[in-house]
Amino acid sequence: MQTLSEDQLVGHVLGQYRIERLVGKGRLNIVYLARHQVAQRVDALALYPMPTHFSNEARTFFLQRFHKEAALITSLHHPHILPVYEHGEILGYPYLITPYTTNGSLADIVKHQGRCDHTFVTTILHQIVDGLAYAHGKGFIHGTLKPSNIVIYDDENVQVAGFGLMHILQRAGVDQTPMPNAHLFSIADTFLASPEYVAPEIVQGQSVDQRSDIYALGCILYELLSGKPPFTGNNPLEVAQMHVNQNFTPLRKLCPEIPVALGSVISQALTRDPDGRFQSVRELGEAFTQASIGATQTLPAVHMSQVSKAPAAPAVPFQAAPRISTATGSWQLVPPIVTGHLPAIKTTKTGLVVPADRNTASTPRASQPATGLTQAASLGRKSQALGSSPVQPTLPPIAPQQPPVMPQQKAAPAPAPTKRQLADEDIVQLPPPG
Repeated sequence: MQTLSEDQLVGHVLGQYRIERLVGKGRLNIVYLARHQVAQRVDALALYPMPTHFSNEARTFFLQRFHKEAALITSLHHPHILPVYEHGEILGYPYLITPYTTNGSLADIVKHQGRCDHTFVTTILHQIVDGLAYAHGKGFIHGTLKPSNIVIYDDENVQVAGFGLMHILQRAGVDQTPMPNAHLFSIADTFLASPEYVAPEIVQGQSVDQRSDIYALGCILYELLSGKPPFTGNNPLEVAQMHVNQNFTPLRKLCPEIPVALGSVISQALTRDPDGRFQSVRELGEAFTQASIGATQTLPAVHMSQVSKAPAAPAVPFQAAPRISTATGSWQLVPPIVTGHLPAIKTTKTGLVVPADRNTASTPRASQPATGLTQAASLGRKSQALGSSPVQPTLPPIAPQQPPVMPQQKAAPAPAPTKRQLADEDIVQLPPPG
């Protein structure tokens, strides 16, 4: 068995795509810039390596599951869902091709702004709700929703990314190595869902449905309005358990200026029992909108898109896949970084809120000029980009003597977007194409 470094994939051709360069490596995948040679469109190819200790049986099972789920998510076509154009294998490793973007995500906006005004959040929420309602109506559950999965399309629009990753990357069904709470982890020993946004039923290994996404969206709304998630901590597993065992601090206790009605909407979305939550994302969106309009008399009514209400998606067992044996191996847990944000105190013209200074929380920071979504996210990513150095590890062994030009995997066609968007949130922040 030979070992392949990431750079060796540069120059390979897959159907109508040519891999041009490596742009980054994350916890779960390696991302390349790939050019569609007919459309001359630059997209992102995300490669998903498998652990080196996987047996042949485990690799086969993982690849079959990967392509089954990937074929399903390529069928999602909605203006507020990040599309997956194609899927396939290169030299034995599975990949997804998605639009390429450098605009960032809601996580970058929260990092820079600290808090957001509820009128701004309402505008963003409409788009998230539209995308999720469309997916739920087709039987898809996201399962790993978080701010970094809400990617910025342009200055006025967002898209939901990461559909299918919960099923594609879950450890359950692939590996039998003993590990506590294995249902919460990916094949790379990272959390499938960020612990700050995971629904209690997911933590407990119970069946999930669209109400699990509603809970995660409630956590996101809580963070956008307060500057931090409902639960934070240094131990990711402990943070996940907080959703089951602890009560979150009421939103208005952190931010008394937030309207009572909005606080009630968030509290209902974060109800521990799924039956007590909103039963569809549209119910949540409409309740939040009405509470926001009622709190701001000058705010014009913003109507949701005229899309028929999505039927309830069926419950999906979180560990539905059968488990199979693999070769023995030991994995090291790489927990996600858990961060919080200070309260914010000043609203800008755009509806975004400026965070208080770290050492003087009672002193307002200087007002900042109005910014669009892309600029706000860019400011949030500046400090993260400075000082970072590229990592050049090698991939696990692969089967030798594979030709550099491979046939393209069959996939459902997807329309080309008018703008480039983020490939896979959780993994890497992509630099501009060179």
